[in-house]
Amino acid sequence: MGYSMGSYKLNTSGVSSGDQGSSGYGGILRDENGRWIRGFTGHLGTGSMCIEAELLAILKGVDLIDSLRLQNTTLETDSLDAFKAYEKPDMYTKSSVWMTKISDCQKLVKKNEITLSSITPEENKCARFLAELAMDEEEDDDDDYADKAIQTFKLTGLLKLFNFSSLSIPQKSSFNMAKKEEVNKSA
Repeated sequence: MGYSMGSYKLNTSGVSSGDQGSSGYGGILRDENGRWIRGFTGHLGTGSMCIEAELLAILKGVDLIDSLRLQNTTLETDSLDAFKAYEKPDMYTKSSVWMTKISDCQKLVKKNEITLSSITPEENKCARFLAELAMDEEEDDDDDYADKAIQTFKLTGLLKLFNFSSLSIPQKSSFNMAKKEEVNKSA
């Protein structure tokens, strides 16, 4: 049984270091309170375009939502090109492999009533951080969604690099204040 109460948000991102460079993607699934539910990363190796990484992030995210049987989920990405490719795949590619992947994704979006939304890169920093880490990894993607690829050092990096006020994770200053209050109460 999947998560059935509340709403969910999945942020996805894909990155590439150039036409012949390395590519990666990542995603973060959170509940209505901003609490981490699952995350994923994937390394595409070299020679992949950024649009492929962005699309794979969306595809993996939709697959994750489906596997957890989530309803009331919004999938957010900062890639307008990926949105265009999703909406009109025949304008993006002639590859039957990609056409099939996009078609399968569209079916899962409809089945799970997923809302697709575009956000700014600034609002998508966490997913991009994971995608950039995946780009530097040597392994292929981690499809089991067990968060093996989302190890403590990655989460620590997220906490250090980004302001998590919108994710229900205390900002550094409020976190320190809460710790001081706990110490004062126990003294």
